[in-house]
Amino acid sequence: MHLKKQSLTLFTVLLLCGLLYIRCNDSSKSKYVIAAIASHSNGQQFVGSATCIDCHKEIYDTHQKTAHYNTSAIASALSIKGATSSPNNTLNVNDSLYVKIEQRNGSLYQNAYAKKTDALLNSNKIDLVIGSGVKGQSFLNWRADSLHQIHASYFVKSNSWIKSPGYKDGVLQNNRRISSRCLECHTTFVETRPLTTLKSKNTYNRNRFIEGVDCERCHGPSAEHVKYHNEHPKELQGKHIKIIKALTRQQQLDVCALCHSGPRKLKIKPEFSFLVGDRLNTFSSPDFFSSRSELDVHGNQYGMLLASKCFKNSKSMTCTTCHNVHKNERNHTQEFVNKCLSCHDTKLNCGLDMALRVESKKNCISCHMPEIKSKSMFKANAITKDTISVKVFSHYIGVYPNAIK
Repeated sequence: MHLKKQSLTLFTVLLLCGLLYIRCNDSSKSKYVIAAIASHSNGQQFVGSATCIDCHKEIYDTHQKTAHYNTSAIASALSIKGATSSPNNTLNVNDSLYVKIEQRNGSLYQNAYAKKTDALLNSNKIDLVIGSGVKGQSFLNWRADSLHQIHASYFVKSNSWIKSPGYKDGVLQNNRRISSRCLECHTTFVETRPLTTLKSKNTYNRNRFIEGVDCERCHGPSAEHVKYHNEHPKELQGKHIKIIKALTRQQQLDVCALCHSGPRKLKIKPEFSFLVGDRLNTFSSPDFFSSRSELDVHGNQYGMLLASKCFKNSKSMTCTTCHNVHKNERNHTQEFVNKCLSCHDTKLNCGLDMALRVESKKNCISCHMPEIKSKSMFKANAITKDTISVKVFSHYIGVYPNAIK
């Protein structure tokens, strides 16, 4: 049961209409029934972001446009950003075969063909899209109850299909099994199945799967919250839900650090067991120290922030000090500049007078959190060895001498 993407599904509309009917036609006191989409190991139940619309429609509408919300989705012509028709839907694998991303009977497939005869060699249905499409996307294929990454990925900077990260040049591969740690950062929740052998990776209940980083990812499973407020419509204080501002500073940081602190080690508890309000280090430990020297700008924003003077000199700074996760803030540079100036005097001497800053299009962000090439996100040419790297804004807030030149 997938309760999201892009717009409300027919199933969701029918579900909400059914709930409304129950509430309007039941003469007994305050009955409200909704089926859980998935259940956490502690017994709390996820009911999906569609249940938030009645009370939080404005936030729901803006959140749908964020990269978080769209970081995974059911594959469709809308969710896949790369071309799915000739001539731009082709990726050469080697001298004897190529793959095409094609539509067939309403679904999308990666089809492999022989170059000499154009004979179809194999076909892999694309079931899930990973990535919002801001930097790129990868694609997953269900095989029974496990997920595998297909050979072709989409790279935005070159607007082309490329081999998926980790796959060899010149070899068609579709066999990378997707671990629950990958899904933990690209979905709200997935119910995992027990491992069959010590060597096998996680398998999943594909009917208990919530795509994207959604409301319940940051506020916790909300079945009790939805039930309570539908039974008590005049209650304005949120009950049975995690309010981010009510958490300690470290608890707030941990919500983001789960996915923005890079690879983590010494797994103490299984993936998808962490919930907002928990202390992350009791589930896994960070694989870095508070130094920016070896951190990549992609994936470890938390580690870079911790090394920043701004953070060290503040008793309250968190990720949401600068980020409103309910809105798509991309390219809204002035909003971030305003947040800088809310703490820093506008007369602060930063080395550039205001006229020069305007003329050179420099601002707080471009000088003190500049875009830097990622060490992990790039397209490499197997023949020329040239690379096209993705640039990501650094979360180490500091002085970058080259940035003001």
